Amino acid sequence: MTIQIQRHSFITSALLLLMFSALCGWGVYYGSVVDPELSWLAGLSGLLLLAFFFAPVGIAHDLSHYIPEIKELKETNNRYKKTKIRHPAFWWIILLMFGSFFSLGLTWFIALFLVTGTINVTIPDDIAVASGLKEATYGASQASNQSSNSEELIRWKKLLDEGVISDEEFEAKKTSLI
Repeated sequence: MTIQIQRHSFITSALLLLMFSALCGWGVYYGSVVDPELSWLAGLSGLLLLAFFFAPVGIAHDLSHYIPEIKELKETNNRYKKTKIRHPAFWWIILLMFGSFFSLGLTWFIALFLVTGTINVTIPDDIAVASGLKEATYGASQASNQSSNSEELIRWKKLLDEGVISDEEFEAKKTSLI
């Protein structure tokens, strides 16, 4: 089953991440150059800067919180607690992130572009059925099987009424159908 997820636009995501990265860059600069006594600020800002750098991977790692039915399933059912719905291009995004070390960050923008906007995500059938996004297909075949059994029994009952078969044959067929 495929579902479309709408995320923020590329421009919005890029501007937010670049703004926070600039703020963290200022923290690194201020904590290491301007006031060395605030070296903790430089360390904290550096860690946040690294986290913002890997934001596309974090976004693509698990998209299940963007689908309310699956989010609820994860919260209520322990069996599906660790379920992850990954971005279809997850491994490409990781490769682009590592490539950005060698491309002056240009492939970072490509990775960010891949995780923004509208994303078509494939959900495994068992998770789709458990979350209620998809009806179980075995129920329909079971219902059609029951209706064909009842039709068969009606046909045999008509044959019994017409005297074509005996009571024993009808009872045997009835037992096998029920």
